[in-house]
Parts: sequence; structure tokens; C-alpha cells
Amino acid sequence: MDKKNMAVNSTLTATQEETTSPAIIPLRPPVVKPTEKECATLKARLALLGRTLQCARRACDGRRTWHVSDYRGTFVFGHWGDVLAHVTSLEHRGRVL
Repeated sequence: MDKKNMAVNSTLTATQEETTSPAIIPLRPPVVKPTEKECATLKARLALLGRTLQCARRACDGRRTWHVSDYRGTFVFGHWGDVLAHVTSLEHRGRVL
């Protein structure tokens, strides 16, 4: 009898632990889609640095990529946050702290 009660109690505590466990964090970051104003602002910031910004969408799976180009070459980014970080690094490149 004691073994049955122990089995029931252990099942209940396992179920309770599952319901109170923290949420699972997704491996991929959420997709951030910039607004038209954000794109225009970033294009202007890049133009001051002698660069262009283009957005491309792949036909096969619809992924969006951003291309930052200058006379030396092109950087291709798959996440909007990476584009923002690149522009920030370009703006701070010549500054001395």
C-alpha cells in the first residue's frame, strides 16, 4: 500500500513541477521587420558615410537580407540588428574616446 501511495505522490509532484517550470526560450531570435521610416533613416545615415543600403528577398524561401555596399565591396546581413550594429561601428570608427 505504501508503494502505491508513493508512486501516486511522485507522479503528482512530477506533474506539478512540469506546470511550474519556466517557459522554454526559443533558439532563434524574433524576426524584426523595420518600418519604412527606419529604413529611410538608416539609408540617410549610410549615405553620409558613402554607403548604400538595399533590401532583398529570396525567392525560394522569402528570407529578407540587407546589403550594405561601398566602392570596396558589400556586407550582407540576415538580421536587422546586425545592420544597426554595423552602421554604429562605422559611425564610431574614427572617433577617439
